[in-house]
Amino acid sequence: MTKWAVELAEHDIGYQPRTAIKTQALADFLAKGASLSVTEPSFITEEARPKEPWVLFVDGASSKEGSGAGLLFTSPTGEELTYALRFDFPASNNEAKYETLLTGLRIVHQMGITAIRVRSDSQLVVYQVRGEYEAKENVMRKYLTKVRKAIALFDTFEIERVPRSQNKRADELSKLASSSFAHLSKEVLVEVVKQKTIDQIQVLAIDSPTTWMTPLVDFLSSGILSEDKTEARRLQLRAAMYAYVGGTLYRMSYLSPRLKCVTPEDGDYVLREVHEGLCAAHVGSRVLAKNCLLLGYYWLSVFRDAASLVQECRACQKVRTPRGGHRLFHKVDGGRTPSHYLRKGNSEVLLEEHSLPLKIPHVLISDSGRQFAENPFRSWCVELGISQHFTSVGHPQANGQVENVNRTILQGLKTRLELAQSSWLDELPSVLWAYRTTPRTATHETPFFLTYGTEAVVPAEVGLPSPRMQNFVASANEEELRCNLDMLEAKREEAAIRMANYKRQLARYHNAKVRNTQYQPGDLVLRKNSVSRAHNSNKLDPNWEGPYKVLEASRVGYCKLAKLDGIEVPRTWHFSNLRLFVG
Repeated sequence: MTKWAVELAEHDIGYQPRTAIKTQALADFLAKGASLSVTEPSFITEEARPKEPWVLFVDGASSKEGSGAGLLFTSPTGEELTYALRFDFPASNNEAKYETLLTGLRIVHQMGITAIRVRSDSQLVVYQVRGEYEAKENVMRKYLTKVRKAIALFDTFEIERVPRSQNKRADELSKLASSSFAHLSKEVLVEVVKQKTIDQIQVLAIDSPTTWMTPLVDFLSSGILSEDKTEARRLQLRAAMYAYVGGTLYRMSYLSPRLKCVTPEDGDYVLREVHEGLCAAHVGSRVLAKNCLLLGYYWLSVFRDAASLVQECRACQKVRTPRGGHRLFHKVDGGRTPSHYLRKGNSEVLLEEHSLPLKIPHVLISDSGRQFAENPFRSWCVELGISQHFTSVGHPQANGQVENVNRTILQGLKTRLELAQSSWLDELPSVLWAYRTTPRTATHETPFFLTYGTEAVVPAEVGLPSPRMQNFVASANEEELRCNLDMLEAKREEAAIRMANYKRQLARYHNAKVRNTQYQPGDLVLRKNSVSRAHNSNKLDPNWEGPYKVLEASRVGYCKLAKLDGIEVPRTWHFSNLRLFVG
């Protein structure tokens, strides 16, 4: 104590020891405290604690170009989310603001938020919701009724009018979405609203107590079997392919570890999203059903439902190619085709009627198509002094793969555009995305997977969560993606093996009906008249023409021919279009 007193004295602080407490004072204190009740500390549960509300800024805009809305969500921790709406129906400015408010409340409710504060610069909407203004128009009364029903879903709801200066971001989003939102999709979530909220009919789903999964769920969860022994035995055999985990029925698959079993109603949603949704492919019924299985969904009637949907699809019926095929010509200059000019017999007509600085090439290289190898195109090249060179097909069975891809893309564009053909460029990314996320028959993989090592998430997996969406772990996602990249080379090799096997099967099927013929230099052969077009193709005309002499023959099936007088025949000819002539 003396040491502390000396040290404190240097700082002008006096030290005074505490006096001894008297025994009677201590007894009085204990007696007074004995009457106080001892209370346990109270702990407030997490559910009972008041939750901090989210803040929602809303604004709608209407113009001659269209109507749109902007939403700005702010969490209690300060995080911000932006959302834009595009209305595909005519709406006034007040109707757009009400639509924005209803959509914002719907999204907030789906996020599981129970406390919300709405900020809007619309005096009419705010005061009508508060009850300070009366909704006189019939449309406004309908919107107000919808809003009050949505408000009843929240524990805490506040709405306040703010100056436009405090609502700038939502206002800018609404104006951009009302005019053009093509550039917003890269940074801002954009939703297209097809119908007014007040015009939407509420459909109450009747929950059927029995589905095709009910017997399997009852047996796997509780061991309940049917009284019929035959049905019970059949159910036991079927149950070996199923598993009931976490309240969800899964089916074992040869394509993936497990397939999530869904009802036919949910399956119809998946089919329509894949076939007609944002990234619609409009593929055939078998490929459509296979895509659903690869996404991780299964129900008993998947193939039957896919065939029915494709058969009833309006867009697919309009662009379906008739049997026998047809040729399309691209119209130019008032609807006239290039052959229109060539038939005139004057090569200068084509150049004069197109006021473009054209340069005549010396050599023109093309395939052996009739449009290049025959008149009038051939004579046109001769008049202009253009030398024609023809290429040979290395593998006729695989010829046309690029054309097949282009035809698939063109078919997708047709089904999406119908009459609005001028906007094909806007639809091209969606068609390409659908093509890249559709498994190919040769590789059994999608082009997206062979490029990035993982499958893309399609909108159907978000609307109806697939197994990989349900089991998604954000912390391990980056590591799994890097692991997939390490295994990508092995996956590509497996795909190459499957493609080689697929080509071998096609070659075996093709060669089963082909007689192996090998021509030697000096042999006389006939050409198929339907290919060479040396004579007319009437019913009474011969099927073969010639003979010709073989100058050179390759092992891959091509010959160089010459007439009997020694004049060489242009381009090479495949064995399939030749026949041995016995003279």
